[in-house]
Amino acid sequence: MCDATAILDRVARSIGMTSHVRNLCLLAMLLVGLSGCTNLRSREEAIERLDTVSVDDVVIPNFATYDGPESKAAAGDTGFPGAVAAGLSENKAERLNLYLQQHHIDAAGILKSEFIKALNRDQRFSGKVREQAADAHFSLIVQEYGLYEVIPFSARFVPRFIVRAQLVSSEGQVLWQHHGHPFYAEQISNETLNDLLADSYLMKDDFHQAAQEVSNELLFTVYGTPASRRSRFADSN
Repeated sequence: MCDATAILDRVARSIGMTSHVRNLCLLAMLLVGLSGCTNLRSREEAIERLDTVSVDDVVIPNFATYDGPESKAAAGDTGFPGAVAAGLSENKAERLNLYLQQHHIDAAGILKSEFIKALNRDQRFSGKVREQAADAHFSLIVQEYGLYEVIPFSARFVPRFIVRAQLVSSEGQVLWQHHGHPFYAEQISNETLNDLLADSYLMKDDFHQAAQEVSNELLFTVYGTPASRRSRFADSN
């Protein structure tokens, strides 16, 4: 608020604003700030009062994405080499999607199961998760998922999710929401595409670990500072 007051003072001096108008502007800023704090506090209190929560089936794109060196080469060259790179990228994306289907690697189901596990580790939601109708429900919409190259042109991959999430009360009030943000499974080992396509257990395990990390990070965004968020987890391992 002090920084905002200093900025307002500079603006007031530059445009010749009277002290009366300046004070009115300051009061308006204060009221807006208090309103924001009150809304945040009321949402947090509403979450605390929930007795039960459920998780909707995860909505996910029909096709997983492949973001490898060919994708970056295609993006950086609009000529013939870029066209060749784009073709290679599409071919690997098709291979990836076919592989996921053939080996029954259900990314949506994996994310939902890991999110429920994360809820049960969270002190606010532990013991409150239900399969059917509840006081509020979590909605997870995956905007993009697939394999992402860890370091450009390294040809080593980890799963990636871009998720839009909400917690909505049974009355339709949005208690919390998180808009699309890329979550990378940074804590898991990264393999080449051939390694992952050669071992369905490895591929599935990587997606499970990625979903676990994504779920934890999503729930962290429900709270305030990172330190206070993490302290609310009974078991972060």
